[in-house]
Amino acid sequence: YDVGEARRYTSQNDKVQAELTACALDLLVLQPVDASGPLLIADIGCGSGLSSRVIEHRGHVWVGLDASQAMLETATGEGAEGAVFRGDFSQGLPFKKQCFDGAVSVSAAQWLCQGDDEDVIAARLKRFFASLHEMLRPGARACLQVYPRDVNETRRLEKAMQASGLVGCAVTAFPHANNAKKIFLCCVRDPRPSREER
Repeated sequence: YDVGEARRYTSQNDKVQAELTACALDLLVLQPVDASGPLLIADIGCGSGLSSRVIEHRGHVWVGLDASQAMLETATGEGAEGAVFRGDFSQGLPFKKQCFDGAVSVSAAQWLCQGDDEDVIAARLKRFFASLHEMLRPGARACLQVYPRDVNETRRLEKAMQASGLVGCAVTAFPHANNAKKIFLCCVRDPRPSREER
């Protein structure tokens, strides 16, 4: 993306992305801001910040990660208050351990399954979900809205997520409406310490 394409993408996808992000945030079951103060939420594949704006509107603090510099420049414009990092999330998430209260990703994580080399895809999934597990605080949740090609790809994402130690599954919103059907991978980091942490 160049800056012009990033702006076009933002204007064309604003409403849909906001709705998907709102649904993902609802699925995180976050505590109300007035009860707990703002939470720190990761926006994985944040693009031009469409999801980040919804997180901010809900009263939370966000940190975005995306591979496109032009998208990130759009994300940080117009008074946005979060922080952004440029990086390829398929190489893992470059965040400190147990620093996030939640994570969302809208229309991005399905790219982890792209390509023909099964070993490369498996390694990519393992890196991504292992680093997602590590960056979440115990008891914190993640919700990844994806567009899998078929049920096998959904299952592959689900299995990789579960293999990392995250507890959860794929959830389908509007399952009987083909055009409106949306898939969310919802998971939680077990609040109990792992063997390595004991």
